[in-house]
Amino acid sequence: MDTWLLADASAIDAAVQRRGGNRVTKSHDNPDSLLKPKEWLRKLLEDHKVGYTSAVCGEIAQAVDLQVLEQKCPGFRAFAELVDC
Repeated sequence: MDTWLLADASAIDAAVQRRGGNRVTKSHDNPDSLLKPKEWLRKLLEDHKVGYTSAVCGEIAQAVDLQVLEQKCPGFRAFAELVDC
């Protein structure tokens, strides 16, 4: 799940900005390649002055652009086909 949350920097930025953190302009170009995506997301949030919480992750998930997610994470594309999203 954290891999998918890393796909859309705009979604991350929206959640961070709501909490008064620093602007996020980039996340990761290929989140599917990360071995420890949770640690990467945690560090990204902390670097932008926001803690990693389930509420922050939920806000990112709600804001993720599914087209961006499908483009950056081929694994999501396969999942979406299975659940017919």
